[in-house]
Amino acid sequence: MECHVVFCVRYGRSVNGNIVERCIEVIRTVRLANYVNIISGNISPDHVHMLSSMPPYLLISRTVQYIKGEVAGNCKVSFRN
Repeated sequence: MECHVVFCVRYGRSVNGNIVERCIEVIRTVRLANYVNIISGNISPDHVHMLSSMPPYLLISRTVQYIKGEVAGNCKVSFRN
């Protein structure tokens, strides 16, 4: 099942290059753990686009929730300012 997912950065803040690199790393590790294949993606300064393919037994909302949670948690630990 393929889906197009868009999620925004909290409070409309923009992200810089270091955070973008870290987000890409985290999304790659999360997708491997959940059998999600990212077909294409784009990280803009204030939002993220992903076209992904996942097994039908996975809920899209839970998968996005897990990805966003992991990205937020890892970036919060890595970039504390």
